[in-house]
Amino acid sequence: ILYALLLSVALALILGIPTLRLRADYLAIVTIATGEIMRLAFKSTDPLGGSQGINGKMGQDFYDLNPFPQQDRFDFGPLSYTRADLWVVLVGWVVIALLLLLTWALMRSPWGRVLKGIREDEDAVRSLGKNTYLRKMQALILGGLLGSLSGIFWAIAKQSVQPDSFVPAFTFFCYTILILGGAARVMGPVLGAIIFWFLLVFIEQFLLLLIDNGTITFLVPTQVGPIRFILVGLGLMLLMIFRPQGILGDKKEIALDAR
Repeated sequence: ILYALLLSVALALILGIPTLRLRADYLAIVTIATGEIMRLAFKSTDPLGGSQGINGKMGQDFYDLNPFPQQDRFDFGPLSYTRADLWVVLVGWVVIALLLLLTWALMRSPWGRVLKGIREDEDAVRSLGKNTYLRKMQALILGGLLGSLSGIFWAIAKQSVQPDSFVPAFTFFCYTILILGGAARVMGPVLGAIIFWFLLVFIEQFLLLLIDNGTITFLVPTQVGPIRFILVGLGLMLLMIFRPQGILGDKKEIALDAR
């Protein structure tokens, strides 16, 4: 875990030093390209498992701390978990709650207010004598640490890590979640993630049910996957038109005008 966090800090520094002076759109292009370069590099690196990635027991010490009794399944209404999955979910939500509290505190600190000012008008903040480059670097490092922490939980839960799990589409899913929940809101990404994945699963299962009982005859099950993304995309377009700030966003604070 410590190595993962240190590597995320090192990568943020290496990536941030030459790129943070770029405009937001160019910065996004560079970071996405860097992620894709790293994915392809890891995919062709045999010591890291190549395209198969790293598989096997991960986080055994973590699972040894599992306090739940030995049994096959734990059922909570429509939800059902194995003993290991329930432990990961519980610890994951506790960590999310702590990180939300940390983010809330940072947003209301002097440091957070400077970041908010940089987002609104970087030139104005710079004219007040604030080192905007340093603040953005600190934010990038913090984001890298949070991303690394989520990757650790991903590896522990999946018990495997493959390069192809982090294709560019994964980045766009995260951006969709942010827009859906509401940018500049602490709970925005959490709500956005819940709604986004619920819609994907619900639409897929609903369409498969309609196909199985013969209600829909012009589709086959293999077409359901792409169709669900089309429907979610249409819903996101409507959201951007009628509520561009997202579900929890405040239009007075940030409004992405899509009209």
